[in-house]
Formats: sequence, structure tokens, C-alpha cells
Amino acid sequence: GGPSQSSRIRSDANAEHGLKEFTRLSAVRTPSKIRSGRVQGTQKQGAGAFNSIGKVRTVSGVDIASPGGAEEVAKARSYRGELIMFTSDASMGGWSYHFVLQLRAAGYEHWLILADRNSTCSTLQSGWEPMINRHSEAPLSCVYSSYPRVHPGWAQWTPRAGEDSLHNVYILWSTRWWVAWKLLQQGVSVLSLDVDAVLLMDIYPLLHGAHLGAQDVLITRNADNSQSLNCGFVYFNLRPSQRGRETRTDCEEPAAHDGTPAAEWVAELMWERLRLFLELDTKALAKKPQREVLWEQDAWNDLAKS
Repeated sequence: GGPSQSSRIRSDANAEHGLKEFTRLSAVRTPSKIRSGRVQGTQKQGAGAFNSIGKVRTVSGVDIASPGGAEEVAKARSYRGELIMFTSDASMGGWSYHFVLQLRAAGYEHWLILADRNSTCSTLQSGWEPMINRHSEAPLSCVYSSYPRVHPGWAQWTPRAGEDSLHNVYILWSTRWWVAWKLLQQGVSVLSLDVDAVLLMDIYPLLHGAHLGAQDVLITRNADNSQSLNCGFVYFNLRPSQRGRETRTDCEEPAAHDGTPAAEWVAELMWERLRLFLELDTKALAKKPQREVLWEQDAWNDLAKS
């Protein structure tokens, strides 16, 4: 069953207007440890009700797919029911470090880095050591998920010669929607961001405002002629306000409601779109699809249009 008839994915012009200030630029579990240290580095007031500096715990090396992993991370890193997530592999240290400083400068510490594997967390932490030692920055909070990387279906999408890194990126991008779904199941609203973004203001007054706050899922849209969805900014809102929520539905029949929050339901649907490609028997097809069907942005557009 799906959400109630009032739920929807919002990407129309009015929603984009509200986000104009946010500008896009362009398997065995390793034992986890939650450090008890508080953030002592960048301090900036101005994030209003969601200034979480010094109010959440650091996590390192947690496998979201392990029993209790999502719960552990949600309890340690969320603040007032909110969590920000972005992805990184070992080659994206510079991007990740800059983004961490940007979030902390905005007053946000309720974020986590979703790495492609646990070794990436170790690599990123090692590169961050000078910031800890010289500038008193707190350690990074970096987690990973062994699933869906271990899904056997990836084997049939074996990368072509010279494209192994892109294959890894496809897996990481797919993983973030599975992880978002698991975090939403812990009662935490999730803001998923790409690191090629800039926060120009406190984002939460917009996300929780009279117009955008009534939406279950917010996603940006490309400004070119395609007007296609761009999943570099996706907000899953578990607690939409009732102000401004239409009572009508664009569907012919209202969806059955089983109590699942609409935002959680959409995240699950997004993961199911990607899982279909892993469970598809490509050998049974007359012509195997190009590997690019695994691109998450195409899956988002397919989900919204269907």
C-alpha cells in the first residue's frame, strides 16, 4: 500500500521558487564505535532551531546494513528529527572536507558522510587529521552500507574496460536511497545533498515553511529545456505540515494507506526502481540495456512520471 491521497512529490515552479536561495553549482561488519567527543571546531550561530553544533555524537565505521546500524546512526547523528546525508568515495576527500566545513559554518552538525566502503571512512578520517590537530575540528562522521553492494545482481552489469570507477559510483548512488529509506524508518527526516552545492542560508525555515513544509518530498528540477528532475537535492519530510495541503489527488483512485509515511514510501519506491535492474535477468532480453539505466537520476524521473 502507498500513502494517503494527500501525499506527493513536489518539484513544481512554486517549490523551486522557495528553494532559489539554495544554489546547485553545476560481508562482515567491522566493529563500530561511537565516539563521545563533542564538536569543538567551527562554531557559528544562525542555524536557528536547527543549530546542532555540539549537540550530536560522532559516529565512525557503522555499517547501516548491520542489525541495529540504522538505529545507531539515527540516534547519534539526528537532531530534532532531522539528518543531512551526502556521499563520498576515497577520491572525493577534498569535496567532502569542504562540504563538512560549509555545513558546520551554517551551524549544522546533524549530517553524515555515506561512504562506498568502510576503508573510505578510514581514508577520509586520515586526511582530516590536520584539521583536528591544527584547527580543533571534530572528527568526521562517516558510515557505509554493505548492502546493496553485496547484491549479486551487480555482477550482470560488469563495467566495460576502463569504467570501473563509474560502476562503483552507480553502486554508491543507488545505496544512498536504500540508506535514506532505512533512516526514514527510524523516524528521521532526511535531506540528501550532492557535494557540488552551496548553502547560502539556513535551509530549514524554507523546508518547514508554509508552502514547502506541506510537501512530503522535495526535489530540485534542472533549469534547462528538459525540466527534468535533479536528485542532487532531495528532502524526505516525515512530518509535513497540514497548511497548504490540497485534499485532491491527481490519481484516478486514492492509494491505500497502511500507515507508512509518504516520504518513507517514496524512498522505498525509489529503491525498488533500482532493485529491479539488479534482479532483472539481462540474458533473457533480446538486447541488454546500457549500463546507464542504473543512473539514479533517470530512476527518479521515471518514478515521478509514473
